Amino acid sequence: FVPFPADIISRIGMIGTAYFLWTIQRLFIFYSEVTPGGSSHCDHFYAGLGALGAFGLMLLAACNEDENMTIHGTGAGIFFVGQLIM
Repeated sequence: FVPFPADIISRIGMIGTAYFLWTIQRLFIFYSEVTPGGSSHCDHFYAGLGALGAFGLMLLAACNEDENMTIHGTGAGIFFVGQLIM
């Protein structure tokens, strides 16, 4: 991230973006269930992975590697597994 105080703006932006990504995944499930033909189990699985990836991005943005490498690394792992497999 950028140095203080601009890092606060960067973190708020990244966490907000991850929240909107999570919201898009939830809306995908909602609209696939209300449309004719419904949704399959794969749709739910992939939307779940996407939501998990968005949560990982939130963790990733909450703290950088200098502050707490455990939280940052866990968030990165969850993000890449959730988004890249999806």
